[in-house]
Amino acid sequence: MKIEFQGPTLPAEGFVAVGIVAERQLTATAAALDQQLKGRLTRAMATSRFRGKRGATLSLLAPTDSGLDG
Repeated sequence: MKIEFQGPTLPAEGFVAVGIVAERQLTATAAALDQQLKGRLTRAMATSRFRGKRGATLSLLAPTDSGLDG
C-alpha cells in the first residue's frame, strides 16, 4: 500500500480522510468535501452519534454522483 500526504485538496479518486474537530466543526478540507457531496457529510454526522471526539471515526461510501467513486 502506498500512502501519500498532500496539501488541503480533494483527490480525484481513492480514499480521503478529512479532519472534523469537537462538536462536528469541519476543517476547510472537510467543508470542501461536504460541498462536493452536496451536504451529505453534514447530514451523515447529524444522523449519527459522531461528535468529532479524539479517536472517533465516521466512514462514508462515496455516492455515485459525487465524482469520487472512481
